[in-house]
Amino acid sequence: MKVFSIVGIRASGKTTTIEQIIRELNRRGKTVSTIKTIFCPTFSIDDPKSNTARHKAAGASSVIAKGKTETALIIPEAVDNNKLLNLSHSDYVILEGDYEAPVPRIVCAHQPKEVEERMNDFTFAISGRIADQYDQVCNLPAYSALSQLTELVDLIEEKVYDRLPNVDSEICSACGADCVALGRAIIQGEAKRELCTLSQAAVCQLCEQAAQVKLVQGAVTASTGPCQCGCHKLVKETELKKRALAAVNLPMQLVINGKKVELSHSQEAELKQLLASFVKENVHSIKLNAGDEYE
Repeated sequence: MKVFSIVGIRASGKTTTIEQIIRELNRRGKTVSTIKTIFCPTFSIDDPKSNTARHKAAGASSVIAKGKTETALIIPEAVDNNKLLNLSHSDYVILEGDYEAPVPRIVCAHQPKEVEERMNDFTFAISGRIADQYDQVCNLPAYSALSQLTELVDLIEEKVYDRLPNVDSEICSACGADCVALGRAIIQGEAKRELCTLSQAAVCQLCEQAAQVKLVQGAVTASTGPCQCGCHKLVKETELKKRALAAVNLPMQLVINGKKVELSHSQEAELKQLLASFVKENVHSIKLNAGDEYE
C-alpha cells in the first residue's frame, strides 16, 4: 500500500485533482481508497434523527448501517490513521486535507504564497488551479490534473513509496532512524524505502499496536477561516439567541405612555414567553441586552 496526502486552501482544486488521480490510477490497474479529514467542529456523519443516531446516543460503542449497495461503520470518536489504513487493502490511499500525516504530499493552491504556507519536507508536487499559471512553484513541479494528468500520476508512481509504520522510534528504529526522518529522506532522494525492512504485513501489525506519529506543524497549517458548511454562522446565531434570551429572563418592568404597569407573575411569565418567541424568530434583526429599555 502507498499513501500520500493532498492538501490546499478552499476552492483550490483539491477534490478535482483527487478525482482525476483516482480515475487515472484506476485506468492503470490500481485500486484507490481515500480518507478525508473534516475540520468542521459540528460535523456528524449520521443524521441526528436517524435510527442509527439513536443507537449511538443510547450508548452503542459502534454502529453499522448495512444497505444493499453500501455499508457504513460509525464510531463515535476520531480514529488514528494507522488503524484506518489497516482497514484498507487498496494499492493507494489518498488522504485529503490531512496536514499531520508524515507522508508524501501534493499541495493545491491559487497563489505561490498559499503553497509556501502549506508545503513541507514531504511535498513533492504542486497541483490545483495554480498549475494553470505555473510550471514550477517553490522549486517543485506543478502539474494540472486536467491538462497534465499523465505527468502528475507518473510522478506519483515515482515518488510515493510503500507505507511506513509511522510510529515512534522507541517502538521501532530498525532502519537506524525513525519513520518521519526516513520518509523525509526518501522524498528528498537521500534514502531508499528498502531501509525499512518490515514487510507490509508487519507494518500493519505494528500500526495496530501504536498510534501514528504526527507532524507538529500540521495543526497550525490546517484549513483556516470559517467552515464551508456554515457552522460558524450557526454558532454565532446560537450565541446571539443565548445572550438575548438571558436578557428576556431577567426581571422586567412594563411601561406604557411613561407609566409603570404592575404585572402579576402569570402576566410577566406570559410576556417573557412572547418575547422569547420573538427573539428566536428575529435574532438577526434585534439587539436585546440586559438593562436596556425598549419601546
